[in-house]
Amino acid sequence: MSNKTISKRYAQALLEIAQEENKISEFSKQLEIIKDNLVQIPILQYAWYENKLTKEDKKRVIEAYFTEKTYATLLSFLYILIDKKREIYFEKIVLEFKDLADFEKEFLEVNVGTAVKLSDSEVQKLTNRISDITGKKVRLKTEVIPDIIGGIILKIDDKIIDSSVVKRLAMIGKELEGKISYEDDYLKKFLFSPKEIIQKQTLEAVAEVFSSIKLSDNKIKNLEDKLSEKMGRKVTVHNQVDSSLLGGITVKIGDKVIDGSVRKRLVLLEKEIGKAIESWGEQ
Repeated sequence: MSNKTISKRYAQALLEIAQEENKISEFSKQLEIIKDNLVQIPILQYAWYENKLTKEDKKRVIEAYFTEKTYATLLSFLYILIDKKREIYFEKIVLEFKDLADFEKEFLEVNVGTAVKLSDSEVQKLTNRISDITGKKVRLKTEVIPDIIGGIILKIDDKIIDSSVVKRLAMIGKELEGKISYEDDYLKKFLFSPKEIIQKQTLEAVAEVFSSIKLSDNKIKNLEDKLSEKMGRKVTVHNQVDSSLLGGITVKIGDKVIDGSVRKRLVLLEKEIGKAIESWGEQ
């Protein structure tokens, strides 16, 4: 195995850890400092490169100097290099890590949550749209989250764009509470209606659900349960097929429409991500 291959392998492993901890930039800076210290400080240089020293002695010196000066992950990485007798590769590992980190800066990590699994074509369309908006290469990670019912949730860095059906149901619930609190005419009409009508209005609601393919009985039952829980009353689902939706569902309850279709997602996505990007610039 060539020196470059060994260095790149260790650099890639460290980069993956840095990505998990979201510390690529921090690791890159710390590695440069460690590299300089190992060259410029005689005792560190001796401990790091002297083959006659035991692994334990090397680690004791490194621990004494770097414990309070660097991340525990990087300290553990140095121990691994000592155990594997790869000390001489450290400088090249740092250079490889920097090259890999610079390449990663061109990519935008985007996590996508949907109620059902996206098709390959939907993933590609979403990736292309986000790439067009941000001007960056996009690495898309998808996750199925059945509880959101429909729609989409995007996480870009520490920003979350929530266009899920469950989020919109919560907003509708708050809006309905506001109407009950402040609209006197509505309250009068409700309070003076016959008891059986009041009970029906309070306890039941009908949701017209449009989907690109017919929903199974189990999916309809699950959807009714979730909608009933979120709305605070019994909801009956009527399912209709609309192939133009491409995927996802659209829910209509009274005069409220929650569009979680793939067609709608792609139309709204540019606007929503644009707002998120603007908010980054304000920080």
